Amino acid sequence: MEFHVDGLPAAADMAAITDAIYNIDPAALVDIDPATGALRVNAALSADDLTTAIGTTGQQVSGLLVMQLPSTCCGGCGG
Repeated sequence: MEFHVDGLPAAADMAAITDAIYNIDPAALVDIDPATGALRVNAALSADDLTTAIGTTGQQVSGLLVMQLPSTCCGGCGG
């Protein structure tokens, strides 16, 4: 699933957040959208899993806006 997460402060510990997501899905892709500052995550997890992972880093999650994006999977790889 692909997610955009808004509401993270600029001082958020991105290394810790990335590690928490990798603990769930080691193949996840995690970065920051330079245009909007949103956290972009592409990983095999749910929105609840993502929010929980961010929360385990000590980051406040009540103000986060987690948006799941529509799938762009074409099915070509069989995955």
